Amino acid sequence: MKKDVVLIVTATVFIILSAPFSEAVSIGASPGLIKFENMLRDGYAEQFLTVTTNNDGNLTAHYEISGEIEEWIRFQPEQEMFSFSKKSPYRLKLIATPPGDVANGEYNGYVRVVTDELSPMGGGVGSTVRAAIMIRTALQITDQQITKCYTGGILFKDSEEGFPIEFFATIVNQGNTRLRPRAAIDIWDQYQERIVLSEEFIGDEILPTVTETQRFQVTGRLPIGQYWVNVAFPECNFNRLLTFSIVEPGAVVDKGDLVYVKSKPWSYVNETVQIIALFQNSGPRSVMAKFKGSVTLDNEIKKLIETDTIRVEPNEQAELITYYAPELPGKYVISGRVIYNNKLTFEKGTVMNVNYREITRYHMRLKIIPVIIYLIILSCILFLIFRIRKKRKEKKRK
Repeated sequence: MKKDVVLIVTATVFIILSAPFSEAVSIGASPGLIKFENMLRDGYAEQFLTVTTNNDGNLTAHYEISGEIEEWIRFQPEQEMFSFSKKSPYRLKLIATPPGDVANGEYNGYVRVVTDELSPMGGGVGSTVRAAIMIRTALQITDQQITKCYTGGILFKDSEEGFPIEFFATIVNQGNTRLRPRAAIDIWDQYQERIVLSEEFIGDEILPTVTETQRFQVTGRLPIGQYWVNVAFPECNFNRLLTFSIVEPGAVVDKGDLVYVKSKPWSYVNETVQIIALFQNSGPRSVMAKFKGSVTLDNEIKKLIETDTIRVEPNEQAELITYYAPELPGKYVISGRVIYNNKLTFEKGTVMNVNYREITRYHMRLKIIPVIIYLIILSCILFLIFRIRKKRKEKKRK
C-alpha cells in the first residue's frame, strides 16, 4: 500500500515538473489539411505549408512524408532540417507530381514535422522531450482537364519617348493543365475617342497551381501624351481600363487620383447642394487641378459642372467644390474627372435622390397665418369704408 502511494506521488511530481515546459513549447502548421485536387496523370501541383511555434527562441526540426503518395511528393527547399521561431515561421513548398500510370481516385499520406530535442529529462533512454505535428495530405487523380486562371496586379508603366512600353501582370493558374496566358490591349487617346494602337501577346508557360508575374512589351511606339489602355486576358475573364503616359526623356511624371465624388444622397427640389470631388496628388511635384463633370437625370444632361482650379502639393489631398440646385425630382447621377497638369483621372461619380419638399402641418400653419392677417386687415379696411360711407349718408339726410 505504501509503495503504491510512493509511486503515485512520484508520478505526480514528474508530471508537474514536466508540464510547464510541455505547455510552454508547441508547434502548429497551416493549412491543417493539404489537398491536391483534380490532378492529371503526369501532372503538377504545388502548395505551401507554414510551420509556426509559440517559442521565442529558435527551434530545429525536420519533416517526414509517408503514405500512398510518399513517392509523389517533393519539397522546396530540399533540405529536411530547418529552423524557425515565433517571429520567423518556416514556409515549405510541397510539389506533387503523380506518375502517368496511376488510376483515378483519391490517395492519402501524411507530412510529419518533428522538432529536435527540446529538454533533457534525467538523461535516461527515451527521456527527451520533442514536439511534433502531423498534417494529412490528400491527392485526387482525374481525367478531366480544367483550364482556369486569375489575373491581377496589372501595372502599365509610364515610358519615355522612344523607349519600349511595358506592362506586368500577376497570373494564377487555377486549372490542372499548363497555361500560356493570352493578352490583348487596345490603347486609346487621352479623351478615349479613338484607338491608336492594338496588340496581342502570348505569355510564358505557367504550371498548374503556380502564380507568376509576367512582363509584356508593346512593339508599337507612341508620341508624348497621356493614354488609356484596355487590358484583357480572355482565359481569365479579365478586362480592365488603365492609364499611362509617354513623356520626354528625363521628364517628371505627374500622377493623380480622383478618390471620390460625393454630395447629399437625399435633397429637395431647388435646394442648393454642395458637390465635393476629392483629389489625391501622388506625383513628385505640385499640380494645378480642377474637377469637370456633368449632372444627368434619366440620361439627359441637366448641367455641366466645373470647379475653380487650385494647386495641390505632392502627396496631399484637396477638395474641389461646386454647387447645383436641382429643378425636378428624380435620381440624379453626378460624374466627372479631375484635370491636372493637362492629364485626366479616371471618371467617378455619385447619386443624388431629389424629392419635392414635404408640406407639414407646421408649414401649412406658417403659410395660413399671413393669409389670415391679410384677411383681418382687409376686413377692417372694408368695415371702416362702410362706416365712413354710412356717416356721409347720414349727414346728407340731415
